[in-house]
Amino acid sequence: MSFSPVVDPVLLGRVYDELLVGSFPSDELVSRTEFLSYRASSVEVLVDLVSDELLGAAVLTHHGDATMLTYLVASASARGRGTGGKLLTAATERWRERGTSLFVAEVERPGREQHPDFGDADRRLAFYGRHGALALDLPYFQPPVDEGQPRVPMLLVLLAALPAALSDAGDQVADSTGLRGLFEDAIGLPEPDDLAATALFAALTSPGAVKLYPLSEHHLVLP
Repeated sequence: MSFSPVVDPVLLGRVYDELLVGSFPSDELVSRTEFLSYRASSVEVLVDLVSDELLGAAVLTHHGDATMLTYLVASASARGRGTGGKLLTAATERWRERGTSLFVAEVERPGREQHPDFGDADRRLAFYGRHGALALDLPYFQPPVDEGQPRVPMLLVLLAALPAALSDAGDQVADSTGLRGLFEDAIGLPEPDDLAATALFAALTSPGAVKLYPLSEHHLVLP
């Protein structure tokens, strides 16, 4: 299956208003203005649109040699009908076409303060686990989505990778160069007094490879 990236600003606005606003808390969702600027080659928005009904959307951001699934959402009427899996498959196909080494996603970390109005973190993690995702052993956080918003502790999960990017056993990202490029682009190099960002970048250089855990063992990931 294949979905063409959305370029129509009206449809992008509908994706934001009809899907994203009701599915993500304000500290995880970029502003509407920023979202409507997502028509550059570095960001792609794929939608499942049937008879003008928006069933779901996937937002991909490209950072050097890594692609991130930033948002994956199904409408309330489409949940439980395979929409999420269909969009994840389409997003993975786009990643393959793009040709980056790593395909990752930000996933809310179970155990942190929950947002009951925006879904269940454990069920969301189980969804990605059923699709073969693995947790990267990194103290990852989503950078602030807007001025005045906090960083949000997240799991960074690996959805897919080129074989050359993994260890022979498949239990490590063998070379952290692609991840470093992603973090430099999305977060920026850490300031000397930024302990969280310093710890994140340090985890990429010691010992150089990044361990992968089954999502059922996410509690082992660096805090």
